[in-house]
Amino acid sequence: GNVEKYIKNNSKNEITLDELASIAFISSNYLSRLFKECTGINIINYIQNTRIENACKLLKNTNKTILEIALIVGYKDIKHFNQIFKRITGKTPGEYRK
Repeated sequence: GNVEKYIKNNSKNEITLDELASIAFISSNYLSRLFKECTGINIINYIQNTRIENACKLLKNTNKTILEIALIVGYKDIKHFNQIFKRITGKTPGEYRK
């Protein structure tokens, strides 16, 4: 619902659980539990998946550097971006681009 839409529209920004809870008008603990029940995935992983999905599109469709893409999708730390990307896709951003 609203929380998922908010994440999709704002995934490049830092998103806090409290921020999401205020959108849903419920406590952060309840939101966390409810989100996992409804989607089967926790909020942090959902945000990461959304960011990596966006990164994959950029890797395929642009000539931007991996660092530029990491920054665009919401990661300030390239090493962290590379770790999350590899965990989710099974490849490094460079391997994925090829």
